[in-house]
Amino acid sequence: MAALTWDATRLVLQAIQAVGKVEKDIKAERKLVRDALANIKEFAGITGNMKFAGTGDPNKCAVVVQISPEGKFEFKETVCPE
Repeated sequence: MAALTWDATRLVLQAIQAVGKVEKDIKAERKLVRDALANIKEFAGITGNMKFAGTGDPNKCAVVVQISPEGKFEFKETVCPE
């Protein structure tokens, strides 16, 4: 969860930096940040590379991990959308 939170925070930071200015009107500022976030098409995060196609949901691969009988996390497979 921490890695996903890190990526989400960096996405918002990228959007804020893309705005590049501060508006006096907080509603206008929020709209600028929201629009900048919606305009991000690709993002290289620590959880993997993501592509956005307008739905707001990332298109990226997922790593499947299983817990062994000894309680250890083991890599199972990577599943990528087509």
